Amino acid sequence: MLVVNICVAYRNPGPEDSEWPRYTKESPVYYIYDAVKVGVGKGPRAEACEFWNGLMPEIKAFVGEFLMKYNFLRNSLTGTINTV
Repeated sequence: MLVVNICVAYRNPGPEDSEWPRYTKESPVYYIYDAVKVGVGKGPRAEACEFWNGLMPEIKAFVGEFLMKYNFLRNSLTGTINTV
């Protein structure tokens, strides 16, 4: 609880001489404060996120194309027009 109180009071989770970095999309740095390491880390799971950020547009395009074909076939068979 002491650490939480200090963090709230001084807006800094670390020691007095450390700086708490601002986390942004362009600069995903954060402060590490645990029993093993104290310091700054970069983008938690950055490599995994980079993989998925690259793959998601392809997945969305595939799913969108699949849904268009599915609706076309369903509409052809039923004689109705439905949109997604």
